[in-house]
Amino acid sequence: NGQAWDMDDPTFRQAGGEDEVIRLVDGTYTGIAFNRYDGHRLAYACGDQPRYKKLHQALLTNLHDSGLKGQYLDQIGCSLGKACYSATHGHPVGGSPKPGYRRQIAEYRRMFPGWPLCTEDLTEDFMDLFDTIICLAPSMESLGWISHEFRVVPAWAAVYHGVNTVFGNYAMIDHIPPFDPKWPDKDRWTEEKEWEKLFPDQFALDLVRGVIWGQQPTVHNFRLEHAKSPRFAADYKLMVDTAKFYYAHRDWLYDGAMLSPGELKTEVRDVKFMRRGIYTKNGEYREMTTRIPAVLHSCWQNAKGEKVAVLVNWSYEPQKYELKTPDGQASGTLAPRTWAKVDL
Repeated sequence: NGQAWDMDDPTFRQAGGEDEVIRLVDGTYTGIAFNRYDGHRLAYACGDQPRYKKLHQALLTNLHDSGLKGQYLDQIGCSLGKACYSATHGHPVGGSPKPGYRRQIAEYRRMFPGWPLCTEDLTEDFMDLFDTIICLAPSMESLGWISHEFRVVPAWAAVYHGVNTVFGNYAMIDHIPPFDPKWPDKDRWTEEKEWEKLFPDQFALDLVRGVIWGQQPTVHNFRLEHAKSPRFAADYKLMVDTAKFYYAHRDWLYDGAMLSPGELKTEVRDVKFMRRGIYTKNGEYREMTTRIPAVLHSCWQNAKGEKVAVLVNWSYEPQKYELKTPDGQASGTLAPRTWAKVDL
């Protein structure tokens, strides 16, 4: 974790952790037990504080020297929107922890040159200090972070694409989240269904939406048995085809600039999503249905100035489309579960 300190471990107070965590307006501090089984609450250090920084720096040094090719620092990008009311941290009372974390991460960059660092969620405050970012926005329905009142749009990619390598989603080919072997067996689900038949479009959409936005292809909790099972053959093929398409067109999808999407006309379908997390109790998943175009698209320009539209038909049937953009027009029919690049 990039900023959390275990406030329920004896070393927290022994090391002076109480002096360095973010203080609320009433002077108290709090923490969150992200792991429901050990129950330990994680309080947020206030960034660049000497004791926490020393411990964190020692941990990163150990990981770096162990030969890891890079390091993920959880939460820094997504959870520093809070104020700290400590009068002893060197910032104004009620000030932001962000400047302290910027100094801390900048020091890591000097200590470990060329060592990629990653954080969680799209962040303007730290995008110059991190090489890569995990973004789960393509799976908002699956994660339960979306309602019928709004839809997610790739505003980050439209403005900043290419600044960081972005990847991530919650696309699970069998819809079964991982279960830590140290967790109690009594909390394992006693029955798993053929979820891919009950939610046949969910994996495809969780996968392809990120790629349409220029994110690297990602799947979650994928295992070799999935690649070998006839049950998942269609989704596995889409996964492989998606990775190959992204690589073949990385001049646009990785290194290019996103253009205005214009307007695309195609069939719109109701898609059912399963909402199930790692702590969802046995059988207590929820469902959500939302309307999504059967063909998704985005438009890009590469370093040579070549402009293209990227399209994907995530459905199991052929789909017609008509696209009009400020840079060109296109129309046609896409075969089921296929990608296409169209010059503009």
